[in-house]
Amino acid sequence: MEIGDLQFGAQQALDPSRSEERAKDVLATMKRIAVVGASSNELRKSYRVVRFLADHGLQVVPLGEGPTIAGLPSAPELGSVAPAPDAVVVFCTPTEVGQTAVDLAGSDVGAVWFQEGLIDADAARLLEEAGKVVIMDRCVMRDYRRQVLGEEVESWFPV
Repeated sequence: MEIGDLQFGAQQALDPSRSEERAKDVLATMKRIAVVGASSNELRKSYRVVRFLADHGLQVVPLGEGPTIAGLPSAPELGSVAPAPDAVVVFCTPTEVGQTAVDLAGSDVGAVWFQEGLIDADAARLLEEAGKVVIMDRCVMRDYRRQVLGEEVESWFPV
């Protein structure tokens, strides 16, 4: 275990949106995922995550620019995705988290997963009050590798 893991572990106790158990629960139930902020640039993390999840049998709908992203048909917005996904994975800047939460609060999605570095307690509270399960500051790909595939992947493992 590394120092970063200890700090992360301490944060989980204070903030349930960052907990290992919550991530494990969402991973166990998600089959259809929308990815907000997906990029067609192969060098971007969002592209690699979209491709990884699709390659592992999940139905992934990238939301972003272009007709296709990572070889998958994309949608311009969550409202145009039917049926509604089980979860939405969010890639955005930290300043966009609040507005993204407002946009997702009225959706039919059950879980909202904000990627690493995206933490906003007010946004999490808003989404939870709207009945969503919220995960913040965790990498869905890294957690999938750990929890679903059983790989030993440290918190610093590059995506």
